Amino acid sequence: MDYENMKSESFCKEYGVLLEMEAKFIEKCPVMNLAAVVLKDNSLTLYRINGEIVWSEEFSKDGIVGIAWRPDGQELVVAYHSGKVMRTGIAFPNPTWVSCTFPALISSLKDHAQSRVISDGIISCISWAKYEISSPFVSNYGFDPNAIEVRKHLPALNKIAPDGPITLMPTRKKIELMPDITNTVESNMSLLLIGTRDEKIYLSLGGVFYTGVIDIGKILDKDVTVVNIELSPDVGTMTVRAKQEVHKRKVPGDDEVDIYHSLSLSLVALNMNKSELYSITNIHLHVNNLLEYIKIAMDKLEKHYKTHASVTERHLDRLTDSIKGKGMEDVQPSAEMQTMLATGYATPELKRYFFDELTEQDVMRWSTSLTHSYKTLIQIVVEYLLPANDYLVACLSDLYGIEGNGKLLDGDKIKACSELSGHLTARMNQLVPKVIALSSQFEAFIEWILTDKY
Repeated sequence: MDYENMKSESFCKEYGVLLEMEAKFIEKCPVMNLAAVVLKDNSLTLYRINGEIVWSEEFSKDGIVGIAWRPDGQELVVAYHSGKVMRTGIAFPNPTWVSCTFPALISSLKDHAQSRVISDGIISCISWAKYEISSPFVSNYGFDPNAIEVRKHLPALNKIAPDGPITLMPTRKKIELMPDITNTVESNMSLLLIGTRDEKIYLSLGGVFYTGVIDIGKILDKDVTVVNIELSPDVGTMTVRAKQEVHKRKVPGDDEVDIYHSLSLSLVALNMNKSELYSITNIHLHVNNLLEYIKIAMDKLEKHYKTHASVTERHLDRLTDSIKGKGMEDVQPSAEMQTMLATGYATPELKRYFFDELTEQDVMRWSTSLTHSYKTLIQIVVEYLLPANDYLVACLSDLYGIEGNGKLLDGDKIKACSELSGHLTARMNQLVPKVIALSSQFEAFIEWILTDKY
């Protein structure tokens, strides 16, 4: 047997990439010919194995302390020196980063604000492992578990964002898309694990739902840094390698040594609640998307409100200047306007402004701008906010039902969120008739100006 030829054929070089500087991390995608590379300047580049660059992110002032691939290779997660954890899909040419929320980690950052933990970066390692669920629902023959799911029977939400206010300068209208609330987490889920320098491991399902924290320091009764985390294939046990603080030998001349600890933890409790955690994670994802959907709609609502206020203030300012220019300092324009709206009687000063100083173009621009805002305000409430809030209430009801089966969620907080959602619905239902009445009044007002003027 020719061992020399076999060695050269087995370990022959196929591709090579010359990096600009030393690499901090290189992580190969588990299922595709891709590799993520972090250089010393904290720039992140996604390469194909042949050396072709898929995309690249400029260096970050917030140093990168770890990267990991989702087990199916569809997402990449990056941990930063500040404790921030971000993930992005790799299916598109430009990365879109989404934050992974770890509330307990944020609290820990505040506790260690002035300590060595923060100066060195609180995150010490990161791992992303499979957490598969064979069947997320228990189905009985002849019974559809989705038949009583309220969200399935609610009308679909509008996927196109509502129009903004009409601008003074005509611009090309851009179609904006609303968040897709139908996104779901796959049944072959994953478990994102973050190890820290303050002896803890934070868990998140799919990087979406924060599950909890394991305190390794309490288990070992020592101050340690988590340096490596591995899960068994069946996610039955977790193997953790931790480094204890550096100690000096008492014998002079001996170097400082690190003490390492290795331990295995049972994850029975996590596995017993797989189905519930799967459902919670999906609902959590829907709630996040719904809140983003509602926020976008509310932002558009606020823009139309500000447009209404600014247009009205602009005409009051012009009216004020007109009245003062004619030497009538004692006349209050805002009071005159309110009196006219309440009684239907316009003073000579108001008539002079509306009929003599406003051009037909001014009146039509005023009418077009506010009529559009009134109609869009009603549309935002009826087609966006109220249906989205119905979905949100249904999601919260599902979470409340899961909470009743165990100790996974805080029922009081879910109930408080449901009450806030109900309060929003009540306020929106009060807003619609007021806007309709105001719109009718404004339409009659514009018609009065145009009829008497021309």
